[in-house]
Amino acid sequence: MPRKIVVVGAGTTGFQLARQLVADNQDVTLIERDADTAKYALNNLDCMVINGIGNDLRLLRQAGIQDAEFFIALTDSDEFNMVVCGLASREFSVPFKIARVRNQQYYARSHLFEGSLLDIDYIVNPEVEAARAIVQTVEHGVTSEVVALADTDIEMRVLPIVGDSLFCDRTIAQTRAELPLEFLACGLLRGERFDIPHGDTLVREGDELYVSASEEALDQLFDRAGRPKLRMRQVILVGGGRVGSFVAESLLDGRERRRRLRLLRAFGRRRRLKIIESDTVKSKSLADRFPGAIVINGDISGEGFFEEESLRNHDLIITTTANQELNILAAIYAKTYGIKRSIALVNKYNYLTLANRLGVDVIISPKNSVVSAVLKIVRRGRVRSVASLFGGQAEVIESTVDASARMAGRSIQELHFPDESLIVSVRRDGVSLFPRGDLVMQDADRLTIIARTDAIGRVEELFDS
Repeated sequence: MPRKIVVVGAGTTGFQLARQLVADNQDVTLIERDADTAKYALNNLDCMVINGIGNDLRLLRQAGIQDAEFFIALTDSDEFNMVVCGLASREFSVPFKIARVRNQQYYARSHLFEGSLLDIDYIVNPEVEAARAIVQTVEHGVTSEVVALADTDIEMRVLPIVGDSLFCDRTIAQTRAELPLEFLACGLLRGERFDIPHGDTLVREGDELYVSASEEALDQLFDRAGRPKLRMRQVILVGGGRVGSFVAESLLDGRERRRRLRLLRAFGRRRRLKIIESDTVKSKSLADRFPGAIVINGDISGEGFFEEESLRNHDLIITTTANQELNILAAIYAKTYGIKRSIALVNKYNYLTLANRLGVDVIISPKNSVVSAVLKIVRRGRVRSVASLFGGQAEVIESTVDASARMAGRSIQELHFPDESLIVSVRRDGVSLFPRGDLVMQDADRLTIIARTDAIGRVEELFDS
């Protein structure tokens, strides 16, 4: 049965979230104060869109908030998001309230809002989510974008296809037959279109191929594809704002033991971090906060900057300034100076593919990270989201098989999953199983699935009793 969800804010993040929830057959209402933005959403989404301010009680009732299970505030104002969540709780007793909050002071004290007048259940911070994605990529050697799959040793990475790639101008089946590795080709981005590939899918130059396998198998696969995992001993971090600070803190002081071990493998013991920040006051603050880093006050786009600051031949550059065009250009330019890998922070969806084609190794989007985080919260039941991909065209989801489900006791090939979906991994009794066609589903099996957004509803039905 569809759940009622009210979203305030129809900007890029709110629009993308609403589109994925609508594709998932949820009952969504968008509230947007800007008339042009509201009109665009109305013309492009199959849901109710109301032009007005999200703290107007009359409009909230019109949106059906009294029946809503989730209230999600995604405007550009932290304070407004928190206040309207308080209204949703106090006036309408909405069970779950989610607020996007960028201010680090608010975010650090998010526990104070639980059970208070505002009574916010979940706070999502775009910069924190983006920083986590960057650090996770560094942990895996910056071979590509990484989609983490919880409680499994299976990973997903994206492989850009170049002219001399072992995948180029071959079908998936042909490449699999030539490689003594167990892997799945589970997603293909061609131009702006994402699809689930099959054995007879012909891979072309310029495609981006999502591949899943064990970490060891992926390391071997990427090594053969000319993108080996590297030790990131010398790292340049451009931009000391919120995202940059979160990244620096994690790289220099990973407090979680597992993260420390991963970063140690990625960096080695002798690592150097250089932080480049154009603002003088902020540079001094960064130097005080991170004594283990070298902080350089300067403009990365300045002529001769790379030579003057001895930035040649470093292992990695991470660009996290507020200027996404500068992030892309600096990441590309750095590689002409011998810097081996690059990560750029980019928000505009049409820049994501462009940046990758221009040679940026990994592109991280704070807005995509927020959508993924919110979807994880909304899908708390049998099927939950792990990641949103390609501007909302696809999702990675996880679900657990119940003994009474229609799929229990049947093999994967008997289940007839939608063509636009694919099982990536099966976790059984703590062991990851390769999803072969003859594998029979059992009670408590945990499945990770990649699917086009418009196929998720049909995938969910297979988990029903």
